[in-house]
Amino acid sequence: MLRRETMLRGELNELVADTTRALDSNGQAAFENWRGSLRTALKEFPDGWSVARKSVATVAETNSISCEVSADGVVMRGMKGKADTIDLEAEPPAGWLAALRLELVAGETNGTWARKPGTETDITLEAELQRGTNSPTKLAFRESAATTHLPRYQNGTELLRVHPSWKLPGMATTNSQCAVFVLDTPVHLDDGATLKLKVTSANLASFRVATTPLAAMEPLKSGADDTLRRAVNGRATKANIGALAGAWIRGTTNRPAEFGQLKQLEADIRDCRGGMAMTQVTESSTNRLVMRVLPRGNWQDQSGEIVTPAVPHFLPQPKHDGTNLLTRLDLARWLVAPENPLTARAFVNRLWKQLVGNGLSNQPEELGAQGESPTHPELLDWLAVEFRESGWDVKHLVRLIVNSATYQQDSKFRPELRDIDPNNRLLARQNARRLDAEFVRDNALAIAGLLNPEVGGPSAFPYQPAGYYANIQFPDRDYSASPDELQYRRGLYSHWQRTFLHPMLANFDAPAREECAVDRPQSCTPQQALTLLNDPSFVEAARAFAERILTAPKTKTDVARVDFAIETALLRPAKPAERESLVKFLDGQRSYYAANTADAEKLLNVGQHESALVGTPAERAAWTSVARVILNLHESITRY
Repeated sequence: MLRRETMLRGELNELVADTTRALDSNGQAAFENWRGSLRTALKEFPDGWSVARKSVATVAETNSISCEVSADGVVMRGMKGKADTIDLEAEPPAGWLAALRLELVAGETNGTWARKPGTETDITLEAELQRGTNSPTKLAFRESAATTHLPRYQNGTELLRVHPSWKLPGMATTNSQCAVFVLDTPVHLDDGATLKLKVTSANLASFRVATTPLAAMEPLKSGADDTLRRAVNGRATKANIGALAGAWIRGTTNRPAEFGQLKQLEADIRDCRGGMAMTQVTESSTNRLVMRVLPRGNWQDQSGEIVTPAVPHFLPQPKHDGTNLLTRLDLARWLVAPENPLTARAFVNRLWKQLVGNGLSNQPEELGAQGESPTHPELLDWLAVEFRESGWDVKHLVRLIVNSATYQQDSKFRPELRDIDPNNRLLARQNARRLDAEFVRDNALAIAGLLNPEVGGPSAFPYQPAGYYANIQFPDRDYSASPDELQYRRGLYSHWQRTFLHPMLANFDAPAREECAVDRPQSCTPQQALTLLNDPSFVEAARAFAERILTAPKTKTDVARVDFAIETALLRPAKPAERESLVKFLDGQRSYYAANTADAEKLLNVGQHESALVGTPAERAAWTSVARVILNLHESITRY
């Protein structure tokens, strides 16, 4: 694939070179006219992007939502209701139109954000061109890209374009995002032509649309760079005249043959994906290897009895007429067959353990004769039957358990049962237990308001000590923490390096995955407290949590803010002793950071989260320390 991409780029360069030679030899009048108009346009818009004039925006829905266009072309609408579609009519400058840019910009009437924060945003752009009294012509896009977007997949392969829907993650760290849409075929506009755009999104607050006659193979590089400006303004050299010729082919229809070749070559180059080729993993086959009992384990002895697929004789047998070999489909049907209760029992027992703390049989890895007998066998059987008859509906089973009186009991220890039932096997109360390793970090990020709830997609790389992979060989590798909202993905998506488990996960008893672990041990070590106090992920979460505390409504006093922090993190009111202790600790931290501003700045720069300018650095650092204390509480990592 990499070799093919190199060859295609060579063909593309040769195509542009041929066009350049033709321009030099023939002195194309159309080219010179285009170059002159471009020179005029770049005087007004040096980057090649012009904001459409005489813009008018309306909301398609009649729900009294305001919508206006500012002098600099920013379309703003109120967010009191839900507006799915905004119609924008604009008069772009005369000349060639090759690409559109949709920018998310913060409007004055909408505060400092261009869309609803913390929510995923789908944006769809449709465009039509109105010339005079003729019917509008729909403009098609051949290529598009965005500065930030959620990936979309088809058959396990990521789609390269963001059209027709540009999907933004909910936890994007900045509103300054844009997407560029390249027209399938450039169009020439006369004075008075109207561009009709339909922008569809429920969460969009303000945006701006710009146009350019200069499209690029990589859409985000469309517009004019220094090389192109030098070529346009007459300082053409062998190096930059090629860029100018390429821009002419892409941005006009004066050379249709070359334009068609260029489009195909650029599409083929994109399909190469930078040399990353698809590889075959499995191949379907109807042939079966003959399996035999190996006499004395000798794999070269083919005299043993032929072994066919089957299940142990003491288990319910799958339906089989004896004329054909059992397949994986037969195995799947046998697993969920009504006469086989084992699958439903095993799943129900494991789910009960996840929700209640102990399984009905507390050896979920062994439900056979060598395991522990269920403490409530009738309940186990009833739940298994309910699960199977509900159509294997996991949500139904979870709802059934969490709505039960057993699950909703208080986890407070009952002294009268100390000797009768020390391990709570009779289910006389709920079980308090620490969160699993992945959920410890997730919980801190959720409290801080940083957790990225996106489902699916690539792995994330949390912060990790420098040099942790130094002993990995074949090959040596570096570790780079994920940027932006990828850093705050759930622990489920954390990168997993075999034999080098992430230190935070190891400290909280995550299994190393060297073998199957049905159950996890739970330890209590000093390393856990140190992780909660010093790990960059938790320090960063404390910073963001401190900002939530300082900006929360109706929290203008220290006591009110401490109450808010305890209620947010622990979901209960603060106790008087906690309130008094934390306020006293806060005063001490204020004094320290007021006298040590360098330490305050150092604390406020841990992690990549941009610190909100709320209060002085000493104040933010003091509340960050309070947040670190709260996130370090046993109660913050314990499920009651």
